[in-house]
Amino acid sequence: MRTRLLSRDDVEFLAQHAQALEQEEALPMCTVVEPLLVADSVLKDRARLDWRTFRSGWQKVIDSRRLYVAPLDIDCLNRALFERSDTYVVTGLWSRVQEQALPPDHTVRRLILRPSEQTWWDDELYAEMESWYGEEQIDG
Repeated sequence: MRTRLLSRDDVEFLAQHAQALEQEEALPMCTVVEPLLVADSVLKDRARLDWRTFRSGWQKVIDSRRLYVAPLDIDCLNRALFERSDTYVVTGLWSRVQEQALPPDHTVRRLILRPSEQTWWDDELYAEMESWYGEEQIDG
């Protein structure tokens, strides 16, 4: 299945133009981080749209059932947070989530999109996300 990873800007655009999903040839996908960041930006008046527009537009996106929003749930955490020597033996935390200079939203994206035998998307999706956000650093 061909998948297109959506950025925060893509999610903001879709909240204003939900009908654009009908034109998608690949399955559009984002992590739960992107709509949360857009909502936060709207609430703090840093976005190009207001709360009412975002809320009604995002509801149209959800109702269309044409976008997969990848969650950070217990299964995702169990799959992605740890290194394992086999299915049941945890050997430590995954090194990619221990990088302290990364913003928390990027760490969450890494956890959600980490490829494994249990994910249906391919490694290219993770690599694309890293190419977009991999260089972000937090101050401090």
